[in-house]
Amino acid sequence: MDITRAKSLFIYDREGRLKKVINKLGNGPGEFVKPQDFDIQQGTGNIIILDGDQRKFITYSKDGDFISEISKKNVSINSFLTLNDDKIIIDKGNTTSNDNGDYINFINFKGEEIASFLPVPKYLKNITISPQNPLQRLEDTVLYMPSVHNCLYQIYDNQVQLKYTFDFGDLWPGKQYLHDHQDKHPLQIAQGLVQNYIAFLNYIENETLLFLNFYYKDKQYYYYFNKQSEKTLLFHSTERINLAPIATVKNDFVYVVYMDDANPKLVFYSVKL
Repeated sequence: MDITRAKSLFIYDREGRLKKVINKLGNGPGEFVKPQDFDIQQGTGNIIILDGDQRKFITYSKDGDFISEISKKNVSINSFLTLNDDKIIIDKGNTTSNDNGDYINFINFKGEEIASFLPVPKYLKNITISPQNPLQRLEDTVLYMPSVHNCLYQIYDNQVQLKYTFDFGDLWPGKQYLHDHQDKHPLQIAQGLVQNYIAFLNYIENETLLFLNFYYKDKQYYYYFNKQSEKTLLFHSTERINLAPIATVKNDFVYVVYMDDANPKLVFYSVKL
């Protein structure tokens, strides 16, 4: 998905052949202004695009034909995933709004709220530094890392459970520091965190490996952990190029490489530990 220039969803096969483009720009039914996120329903293959400007979920068939849409203008939406083809999991980040103040909302495809989970702590409200992909799917489970959290949760049918806690010791910002800085401009918060603490924690997981990346004192760190052998790999880079994978396919990681002509390429790779 290109959310800035083309404002379109490009669909390719594994050989890199372009199969479909969804670029229905506009304000009418089945049209979007600002594509922000997308997901594919596991059972039907239908494609759902989140319009961040109009705060609506638009469902298309796998051929790109418009099916339906859901408007949620009263809810802050950071990212989303579908669950069991009958629910949408909404990640609201740390932004306060006129709803219940939880991180996660479950809604059905009529737009009705089913449940909500994980209250946002007061010391984190409005600190909107979010992981690159807060919600990710691993087999039949959805994984979730809230904004400015060192915990990873797993989401099942109607429950949310803690899966991992990452212990960074004193290098992780404490409650008092976050409380004292939560009213500052987001750029000031980000600069302070990067200079003093581990910040911008991201994750991705496949069947064998857990991957983390984060910033600390102007260096970007990359960490692989083999869940079976418990072997690890940690390295860092001072380059501005982000080496973090954006997705997984079975045991492969997927990484984006931008070429000189500005056209991105997807690279599939595996890590042996």
